[in-house]
Amino acid sequence: STAQGLAQGAGVIIVSVSLFYFLFILFAGGLTTVEKKRVLVLIVFFIAAALFWSGFEQAGSSLQIFAERHTQRTVGTWEMPSSWFQNFNGSFILIFAPILASLWIFLSSKGLNPSTPVKFALGLLLLGAGFLVMELGAVEAVSGELVSPLFLTFTYLLHTIGELCLSPVGLSTYTKLAPKRYLSQLMGIWFVAASLGNLIAGLFAGNFDENNVQQMPELFNQVAMFSLGFGVLLLVLYKPVKKWMGGIQ
Repeated sequence: STAQGLAQGAGVIIVSVSLFYFLFILFAGGLTTVEKKRVLVLIVFFIAAALFWSGFEQAGSSLQIFAERHTQRTVGTWEMPSSWFQNFNGSFILIFAPILASLWIFLSSKGLNPSTPVKFALGLLLLGAGFLVMELGAVEAVSGELVSPLFLTFTYLLHTIGELCLSPVGLSTYTKLAPKRYLSQLMGIWFVAASLGNLIAGLFAGNFDENNVQQMPELFNQVAMFSLGFGVLLLVLYKPVKKWMGGIQ
């Protein structure tokens, strides 16, 4: 369709501009070796963030379709509107943000606070775990049965905790790692990662054929594997990535 063609075109433009910008400041930005290594870390975090938001932002598309068409929402004679699932993320943030903030403070006092690459990895792993839960739900939905609302509830819970691991540290890390003269531009690039993620989420949802239930488990599995794969890669490489950060936490 025209809309999908435009979205794909916009995706190519966003990726090209971001890539060109990163290459420009790396090779022609007059950076020191330490600053160049930090910019490489920002590239890794940019990819991680775009991947994360591409899964997370399916809350309003593929996950909403699943809530509407394949989830058991009736209690007695009352049917819960599928849109109510959209409140879960906000509610879970209110519940878990103080808990997670307290956890990081407690771990910091023991010298055990995970480094930023590890928090990014945790965000991606929790996102992937949420989509594995959705895959299980989709396998059940293939039989034509309406599935328990617990699948979506648990998925939104995992995604929200993932968001609380990645999102708050993302922008603050960008401001700390960015070479001072490129600070405002690189803060903008952080938000470009979110817009790219939204765009990928939209393109994914465009491939989500509501009438072809059989393909749902595989589509959810694809998102899960990408998220888990990059999350594991970040965990494996967290030492060199942390070293490139040049002492910045």
